[in-house]
Amino acid sequence: MKQVEMDDIATYIQGKIQGGTSIVTVGDLDTGSITSGFGTIDTGSSAITTTGTINFGNLSDGSITIAGFKDEDDMASNSATHVPTQQSVLAYITATMGSVSSAAASATAAAASLDSFDDVYLGTKSSAPSVDNDGDALVTGALYFNSSTNTMNVRTSAGGWTNAGSSVNGTSVRESFIVGTNSTNSAGVSYSGSLTSFPIAYDATYVDVYHNGVKLVNGTDVTVTSGSAVVLAANATSGDTLDAVGYGTFETADHYTKTVSDGRYAALSGATFTGNVSAGSNNLTATGTVSLGPTSFNDQNITAVGNVALDSITAAGSTITITGNTTFADGSFDFNVASHDGTNGLALGGTVVTASAAELNRVNGVTSAIQTQLDAKSPLASPTFTGDVTLTGGTSGRNVIFDASDNSLEFADNAKAVFGTGADMDIYHDATNSYITNKTGALKIATETSGIAVTIGHTTSEVTVADNLTITGDLTVNGATTTVATTNTTVADHLIKLGQGYTCLLYTSPSPRDS
Repeated sequence: MKQVEMDDIATYIQGKIQGGTSIVTVGDLDTGSITSGFGTIDTGSSAITTTGTINFGNLSDGSITIAGFKDEDDMASNSATHVPTQQSVLAYITATMGSVSSAAASATAAAASLDSFDDVYLGTKSSAPSVDNDGDALVTGALYFNSSTNTMNVRTSAGGWTNAGSSVNGTSVRESFIVGTNSTNSAGVSYSGSLTSFPIAYDATYVDVYHNGVKLVNGTDVTVTSGSAVVLAANATSGDTLDAVGYGTFETADHYTKTVSDGRYAALSGATFTGNVSAGSNNLTATGTVSLGPTSFNDQNITAVGNVALDSITAAGSTITITGNTTFADGSFDFNVASHDGTNGLALGGTVVTASAAELNRVNGVTSAIQTQLDAKSPLASPTFTGDVTLTGGTSGRNVIFDASDNSLEFADNAKAVFGTGADMDIYHDATNSYITNKTGALKIATETSGIAVTIGHTTSEVTVADNLTITGDLTVNGATTTVATTNTTVADHLIKLGQGYTCLLYTSPSPRDS
């Protein structure tokens, strides 16, 4: 054995590790790092465990290669070599299929819809069912296909089953039998060789039966009521031929051609009615716009969720009640209450408006509260007038005007200022003369206060006293000439003084001197 120093062994092993292409181990690798330069690390059945990050170029199991991870919500790259994150998978599923709760709700709704359908269509049965597929009671209108008779059946409101249509596939079905020879008819129903009963599908009584080419009489020679077989009244002989033709019933009189139907029935949208439309005793309900010409509803209700455009409405003595807002559009049309006479016609809040159109038109142009406007013009309490005020008399031309520019109250000719409870005194002008007339008590032109002078007339005018003149005080005549045109002049005082010097004394008879 050759002796080798430890340093040489260490150098040898290090060279092998650094320059080698693989490390093979059956145990654990100790802590530290593995640098680049290795080809394959084979740990056999052991695991590679690390608490740090593993950076790699590709991962492969031999058939699938993973190049990396992607956080891509819309999966737009559609990569076959990338692994998506949990978040991106959830986001993609939610975006394309909806949330889990929505999906669950959709699934529940779909299940309910399927169950509802399953309660109506029961599928294929060999005989009439008594309960539905869930074991519940059958519903009216339920359907099932009878595989024994090859017919669709429908549940009636009376609780029975009947053919959903004609039991015959097409206009007719033809069957031919050799009496006594087992066979199967065109519907797959077996014929057992009976001498009297032969299987054929038909609508009850609608079948023709021929025995050896001779047509049999229904109801006499053969019974044709079951719809599934014809039964001879007497046995046929083996080897005879029996032919039957079954018919499906329909009434051509009950069917319309497409052209007739298009002209007779309204389309689901855009229908135009050229004649009368009757709703019978039912309400006519519209959720959109209905445009009608002159229309009669025969006292039935009109319920409008949308707009109703009417050219005219004739109530024929009935009541038209509008519970919502009503707008009468601008245009050249009137809302006319022809019967309005103060007793019948326009009513507000159940009370008939007694005013006529002419009376209502007196408020034409009023744009605010009438009382407010009246108060602004002339309030009832303490009115203030800023312009002329005219009081029109009952007789034409006899008006009284307060002329603001003249600051005067002006009375037209024969317009009187009347005073007193009993119209006792008048002041007026009659276009010629002016009058102060009094018919009760004394007419006093005075100051009623001592020391205040009263002047009647003008220095150049003439004053006429038309009746007696009584002077209770001194009379002073200042004119140059005093003319007394009376025959007799009576002076109660015995002394008449002429001039201030008393140069002449006149004494009445008897003279005081005579005594």
